[in-house]
Amino acid sequence: MYAHGGSGNHGCEAIVDSLCTGLSQRGIPADSITVLSNSSEEDREYGLDRKCRIIRERSVNSSFITHSALYMQRALTRDDELFLKYRYAPAMDRDYDLAVSIGGDNYCYPSMVPDLIRGNLMWKNKGVKTMLAGCSIEPELLKGEGAGALIDDLKRYDAVTARESVTYNALRDAGITRLYRFPDPAFTLRPEREPLPEGFLHGNTLGVNLSEMAMEDGTDKLFPAVLTVLKYVLKETDMNICMIPHVVWKNNDDRRPLKKLYDELGDPGRVIMLPDHSARVQKGFISRLRMFMGARTHSVIAAYSEGVPTLALGYSVKASAIAKDIFGKEENFVVPVQMVNDSDDILKEFQKLLDQENGVRTFLSDQMPDYIKMAAGTADVMAAILGGSHG
Repeated sequence: MYAHGGSGNHGCEAIVDSLCTGLSQRGIPADSITVLSNSSEEDREYGLDRKCRIIRERSVNSSFITHSALYMQRALTRDDELFLKYRYAPAMDRDYDLAVSIGGDNYCYPSMVPDLIRGNLMWKNKGVKTMLAGCSIEPELLKGEGAGALIDDLKRYDAVTARESVTYNALRDAGITRLYRFPDPAFTLRPEREPLPEGFLHGNTLGVNLSEMAMEDGTDKLFPAVLTVLKYVLKETDMNICMIPHVVWKNNDDRRPLKKLYDELGDPGRVIMLPDHSARVQKGFISRLRMFMGARTHSVIAAYSEGVPTLALGYSVKASAIAKDIFGKEENFVVPVQMVNDSDDILKEFQKLLDQENGVRTFLSDQMPDYIKMAAGTADVMAAILGGSHG
């Protein structure tokens, strides 16, 4: 598996953990699964190395000499894959039957697409079957001028699994044929339940996640609108509040906006900051919430899969599409951060969710077992390809 950013993003961790676990359940041993990581230290910190073999990518920018030498070599050889071959070299000690590009929303970021295309080509040129797993792709990226190279790349994969119907339909309409639709593999992630911290009321705590990415994509009213919801909860309900980070990278750390919310509320008796933990442990805390409001897709997935009524603060196709697949609609379940124009915009939607809280909880309790079984489909496809490779 490659295109893995590291477990400091617990969504990335949750996808890899879920796929490794799924493959192990299908008889594929952990030591035969290699994950090429941008941050092996993070993966080991959160225990991902117990589920697979972790190899760290080389950095092209590790030194001025390396950087300059590679540029000169590329100029002489005109090899567009040269940088990628250098980065991926530590994983080339084995022959692989399958190379899996870890999907998520990687293809939504234009800066990443050229290397994703090169990566797929590189593995193909080595005679390796390839797969794009659990992806979301904005439909607009598959249309118009410049979309041809992306579509050609997607057609090269031996299998593509889309994690929601908007992406699935867009890929099908673009002519991708080896295509499947399964919910995100992270729906299958099993929670680990550690003791609750003081102030976390089991079944009567609102979990909150806010990201710097949502803050950047949203309007200047987003932060005050989230704060309005939390002040309402403290004043009008008996719920406590728990701030839950899901990405803790230095340049993209949920703890910064969450700490700002915590400081603004100034009520340490009923408001707590949850320390960073692995994806499984964070999901264990989320499973014992009463309600959840979150920006990070995989924090929302953790809540849905554990039957917790959730309001998603969405900033891309994935939030609305996942909600629509589960509930049949996105209204009342997703607030697009780009559409928050007043400080009470999110509160209005939160109040609607509060009014239908018990019905939503019952609905999720009924729906999630089958939905989680469907989410195992990506590992089924991987195992089927590997089975074909072996015989």
